[in-house]
Amino acid sequence: MYGAELYQADGQLVAEKVYVKASTTITKGDFITLEYDSTNKHGVVDMAATGERIYGVANETVTQGASVIEKIEILLAGNHSWKVDNDNDTNTFGADAAGAKGMGMVFDITGTTGAQLVDTSTGADGQNTANSAQLICVNDTPDASDTSIGIFKVFEKQY
Repeated sequence: MYGAELYQADGQLVAEKVYVKASTTITKGDFITLEYDSTNKHGVVDMAATGERIYGVANETVTQGASVIEKIEILLAGNHSWKVDNDNDTNTFGADAAGAKGMGMVFDITGTTGAQLVDTSTGADGQNTANSAQLICVNDTPDASDTSIGIFKVFEKQY
């Protein structure tokens, strides 16, 4: 599994149509960041990179050409819970693994469009205000058949 999938809405689920940054592909499930396009004088969205604040999650796939004309539907991050897979690179995700990282910890995302995952090597204590990360794990391994998947909320929102 790549990207984010809505696990549980907390309050009203808000969908918005927003212009896509020029020469960009965004895949359904990608975490999204909002930017200002000074040429066209309006906001555009792009796939969120590691460390960037998150505006929402793409609800469809769009490939944008060189000019900004396409819009994409995104679900605003809100306080919703998102089901996301982990890369298990360097550190293992899950409650039962030795040296595990999971519930209550904050993480960044990693990967390209259509292949975003939680970067388990960035896990840190969510109670320490010095720790900054894009997501916080609120439920580790809800699916016993795949212990690399966790439930996350956006920790660093863009709004």
